[in-house]
Amino acid sequence: MIGLNRFAHDSLTLNEGYGIDGFRSSELKGTSRFLFSVQTQSYAPYEWIGFRFGPFINLTLGILSDEVTGFTDRKVYAQIGLGVIIKNDYLVFNTFQLSVSFYPVMPGGEPGEFKFNSYRTSDFGFGDFDVGKPATVYYR
Repeated sequence: MIGLNRFAHDSLTLNEGYGIDGFRSSELKGTSRFLFSVQTQSYAPYEWIGFRFGPFINLTLGILSDEVTGFTDRKVYAQIGLGVIIKNDYLVFNTFQLSVSFYPVMPGGEPGEFKFNSYRTSDFGFGDFDVGKPATVYYR
C-alpha cells in the first residue's frame, strides 16, 4: 500500500505545462521523465505594411519510465511544430502568433493528430539599451 501511495504522489506526466505543449493524456504516468526540446527562430529581413515576420520550427521529444522497466521498450512521444510570430509596432496588440503542431504518436494507439496554436513561443528580441555616459551598476 505504501508503494502505491508513493507512486500516486511522485507520478510524472508529459501533459501540457509539464512536458509537451498541447499534449494531453490521463493514462500516461511514470516516475522518471526525459524531455528534449529544441527550437529555431528566425527573422525575415523584410516587412509588409508595417508587419514583420519571424518564422520558427520546434521539436519536442518526451518519454516516461517507471521503476520496473526504466526507459527500455517505452514509446517516445513527439511534437513537431511550425509557426510564425507576426509583429507590428503600430497596433495595440503588437505581437501575435500562428502555429500548427503535429503529434505523430498518441497514447492508446490513436493516429497522429494536428493542433493549431498549441505551442507558445517568446520573441526574445534585443534588450533596450540606453546610450549615455558610463555609470556604476549596483548588484541587488
